[in-house]
Amino acid sequence: MIQERRNRYFKAVQDQSLSFIFSGRAPQKSADQNYPFSVNRQFYYLSHIDQQNVCLVLAKGEGKEDTYLFIETIDPVKALWDGAGLTFEEASKQADIPLENVRDIQTLNLFVSQLLSTSRRALYGQIKQFI
Repeated sequence: MIQERRNRYFKAVQDQSLSFIFSGRAPQKSADQNYPFSVNRQFYYLSHIDQQNVCLVLAKGEGKEDTYLFIETIDPVKALWDGAGLTFEEASKQADIPLENVRDIQTLNLFVSQLLSTSRRALYGQIKQFI
């Protein structure tokens, strides 16, 4: 079902394009507390991941479509306070994305700079969230 949704999305966008869909973050309530997290519904529709600070990248070339997922690595100390997030393997299985295409969110800027070239015709998403 997720693959079908992404296939429909890929048919709707131009060749040589990149799409960035961010899961969102919980707003900060105080110095040590956040409001409850609610995932971006467009992100969830294409990934089935309900976790904050995750980015789905959909790259469409001429005759080729790739999907990448960028998530935070599990920090044992943070997990004590916020609960454990998904491992790369769990995220790969849940989102139906090959494990080699699930990467650390810290590498997103480098990944984007390597992907962008003059051959790209369209860019989708709210880029200001990633810069």
